[in-house]
Amino acid sequence: PTITLSDDSTVVLEAVADAGYVEAAVPQTTDAAAGTVDVVFTTNVEPALSNVGSFWSKWTATDAAGNSRSVSRTITVRDTTPPVITVHQSTIAVALNPSSS
Repeated sequence: PTITLSDDSTVVLEAVADAGYVEAAVPQTTDAAAGTVDVVFTTNVEPALSNVGSFWSKWTATDAAGNSRSVSRTITVRDTTPPVITVHQSTIAVALNPSSS
């Protein structure tokens, strides 16, 4: 069989808390012989996109005769967002001439 990714083989995503990775589309498959082509998806992408790193996903198409072909995608999750610092307004009293007893 033939198998073709319907979009880029490399994906770069921003790390986001509480967000998950979903493949954009199932690859297109064809086969010279009549019959079905089974497609299996495997990946090591973490369920949450808060994990920074390089991951992969792989699609394998197998025809009725047992012939197979695979395509893969590299998924890079990066964190380019700087941290946010929030300062709550407060009053701090500082004694300049502390008295001692």
